[in-house]
Amino acid sequence: MIGLDAYVTDLIADAAHRYTANALTIPGPLCQRFTQLLALSDLNVVEYGCSLDWVAGHVTDCLPRFDGAASGTAVDLQTNVERQRAAYIGGFHTHPYEAKYGAGIGIGPSNGDWMEWWNRPPTGLTVATHFVASGRDLFLVLFRRTPAGNLAQDNVTSDTQRLNAAVRAWSDDDQVEYGEAMGRRDWATARGLLVRNSPTAITRHQADAHQMNCDSAYANGVEYFKGTLNNGPSTLQLASRRVLGNFITSSYWTHSTDPWFG
Repeated sequence: MIGLDAYVTDLIADAAHRYTANALTIPGPLCQRFTQLLALSDLNVVEYGCSLDWVAGHVTDCLPRFDGAASGTAVDLQTNVERQRAAYIGGFHTHPYEAKYGAGIGIGPSNGDWMEWWNRPPTGLTVATHFVASGRDLFLVLFRRTPAGNLAQDNVTSDTQRLNAAVRAWSDDDQVEYGEAMGRRDWATARGLLVRNSPTAITRHQADAHQMNCDSAYANGVEYFKGTLNNGPSTLQLASRRVLGNFITSSYWTHSTDPWFG
């Protein structure tokens, strides 16, 4: 296990030879900030977020806080502006699904998040760290180098494909009621319709989002970590296939150029 800051330092210096970490420790102050924003997000059922900066060898959160629109849920992190700053290394935002799906349900990064991160990378750094907090979970999508070309989506299934297909199979009346409930932010009614008509839809959406992130990471040479968000230091385990090395090499060595003996 290695700390986030040490790992990012290694990647900035030599991403081509740095073995993929088995697990990362996220600093306590960063997780405390994430916890505060997630609590506010679940209370108001609105996404909140902030940019992350690379300052003196540390990933730090920075002001201002970005708030999702009261009439919806999504937050605009103003990535295209923020990424121009030399210190910018990524962002954090929340996914408030507990009111929509139930206590403890977390949904990780979406396909839309991936498109934003891929198309709008930091301009001053080659490494990017993007966090999402949802339910009790913290997710990290870590770009080892600046993306090039188009986001690869072969063998990657959208996180909402099965959810949308399930809703389209409902009666017309229930589809209309569901859409209206979502529009007026009546989460209890929307969740009741999901549970009644598609009892496994919520857990499948959770699983599909996780699988999409694993597949997107593998297809694009990116690393995806997941763990429990604590109000203090948190440990995230590698969830995707590793970009370089294997569990053994990553447990004993740091770089592929390290001597194996002696």
